[in-house]
Amino acid sequence: MQRLNSARPAKDVQPLSSFSPRLVGPANERRLTATLMLSEGASQRLLSVLAGGQSDFRLSAADGSLMLRLRLAVSTSESAEEHIKGSLFIDWSRSTVANDANRVRLSRTELHLLEALLRADGATVTRLELIERVWAGSRLRRSERENALSVYICMLRKRLGVVGLAGALHTVRRSGYRLVL
Repeated sequence: MQRLNSARPAKDVQPLSSFSPRLVGPANERRLTATLMLSEGASQRLLSVLAGGQSDFRLSAADGSLMLRLRLAVSTSESAEEHIKGSLFIDWSRSTVANDANRVRLSRTELHLLEALLRADGATVTRLELIERVWAGSRLRRSERENALSVYICMLRKRLGVVGLAGALHTVRRSGYRLVL
């Protein structure tokens, strides 16, 4: 992050009136949230960014002491929970999988892998398809992406095991993976 050299923000940077950060969540899942107070013009610019389907937005304090680069996501108070099968639910907005009374949070990468496997509806998804879907545009070398896939599949198996789906993710030798629910 760069500090602005002048008191005037760059043309595409919106002025920030107030910034009130706070840490929330349990100790093992701490995250920073903040209340941002924007001018009317900055608020209108933010709405136009969202309406245009963009997600990057930059803010700065009037004196140049603070520069924020935000990746925006629109969320609502309602969850985006989807019934998958039986008592299995996925809350896409909260990155959780629930089965009966058991619930587990997934990383964004694990969630992308699970989505790709669910879309296949029990069919085998090749390693290459999963890599292209999850790491599209990545600068990682192929061997690094292969290794990352193995690690994330292992983590996804563990997380599915927590909700009682330990045997649901199958390895198809010399091909890929499939999810059987």
